[in-house]
Amino acid sequence: MPETRTLEIRGCPRISPKGLSNIASKCKYLEMLDIKKCHKINDTGMIQLAQHSQNLKHVGSYSLVVQNIWRFFCMPVFIIISA
Repeated sequence: MPETRTLEIRGCPRISPKGLSNIASKCKYLEMLDIKKCHKINDTGMIQLAQHSQNLKHVGSYSLVVQNIWRFFCMPVFIIISA
């Protein structure tokens, strides 16, 4: 499983943010992940995915499709402070 490049777990109701984190940390070469209809996955799971999966290029989820996940998660955040 460590050399897995494509993984489809679409519609798996038991995949949690922790499960997604485990997948990300074990599948270092993962390039494509389909998590459509995995409704338990939240921001925490997606952040873990971005931190662990440096080769990930495509994520399909129930509400969005992210191309080049690094660009999505590593965008600079600007805070505007009003005086």
